[in-house]
Amino acid sequence: MISYSDALKNIEDLNLPSRKGLVSLEQAYGLSLAKTCIASRDFPPFDRVTMDGYAVSSNVFNNLKEKKLRKTGTLLAGDEPKNYPVNECLHIMTGASLPEEYDAVIAVERTEEKDGFIFFHEDSVKPGNNIASKGEDHKKGSILLEEETVIRQGELGILASNGQKEVEVYLPPKTALITTGNEVKDPGEEIKPPEIYNANRYILYALLQEFKIDPEILHLRDDVQAIEKVSSLDANLFIFTGGVSMGVADFIHSTLPKLGVETVFHKVAIKPGKPVYLGISQDKKVFLGLPGNPLSAQTAFLLFGYPILRKIMRLNEIASFSMPIENEISHKKSKTVQIPREEFWPCRINKNSKLEKLPINGSGDIRTSAFSHGLAHIPAGEKSLPAGTFVLFYPWRRL
Repeated sequence: MISYSDALKNIEDLNLPSRKGLVSLEQAYGLSLAKTCIASRDFPPFDRVTMDGYAVSSNVFNNLKEKKLRKTGTLLAGDEPKNYPVNECLHIMTGASLPEEYDAVIAVERTEEKDGFIFFHEDSVKPGNNIASKGEDHKKGSILLEEETVIRQGELGILASNGQKEVEVYLPPKTALITTGNEVKDPGEEIKPPEIYNANRYILYALLQEFKIDPEILHLRDDVQAIEKVSSLDANLFIFTGGVSMGVADFIHSTLPKLGVETVFHKVAIKPGKPVYLGISQDKKVFLGLPGNPLSAQTAFLLFGYPILRKIMRLNEIASFSMPIENEISHKKSKTVQIPREEFWPCRINKNSKLEKLPINGSGDIRTSAFSHGLAHIPAGEKSLPAGTFVLFYPWRRL
């Protein structure tokens, strides 16, 4: 058994290949740029009006004794500017291209119209007033977004404003989600008293959706030959639930090495989720074995599956952040565990922006995770943490 920090270090040290591909902007959200984005033109691409008002020549306006000008017309956003008299003013809208005769805009709220003239409640105006100059935001050829930038709504706006319909990204890995257990049945199937429904399939499918992964899903009975066949699937990431502990029917961690999979680690000093397995084949396929109990499976996938996916998909994003706990957290030290374990408690964020620890009825407790927003990290060896203590919080949802 290794420590949590050593397990993360082992993942970080893995040389895992990434796939690139071209996707539409609609498909790009949440993925990482595989190529630096360069500005295709100046932005703004013209002198852009930033407020509804009247375009004027500052030189003409500032020399007026009576602050009034004849209105020469109206220009909307998207209209092509024409030639206008410099000694008149132009009614102009936000987003319009400023005609070359003018160099300032006076807000419509500072004016009134009468008998074809516009009267201004301003004594003077400076050049550039209410104007965003051409290239003010960025110049053609400048870097807009670096490679490995995670694409969110803001990045999509930048890509679209740059005229890009598609973008090259790091793609999610081909993934196989494999649940195991003779006692496990799919919802809707007839079930006997000793059997259970397959909750892990849907829990992990939902978590994989956070990474835009639509996995191939299988269920295996506790059988060595079935496990051997699965390893030949067309996938780069294999996620197993169950079969990684010390039971007589737990074959995952003992069978995969016989198929050429090198064990990176098996068992990590965490609670819940201790019997987690990670292996890698010579052709860089990743095999992640999660415990069968639902809360343990979710915990292990959040703590180890997420870092693996972030590494493969080049996702430079926040994995955890510090938050205060609402009430004291205390627990008893296990008499059977020799190595202190890092503990991860399901918590929800309350209206006071503090973490509330939720009660756990063992690692098979499904309801607790349903009411939680993520996991609070309780360092190994801590017997209790007073209310207000800041701890690391790992959300189920990607940030």
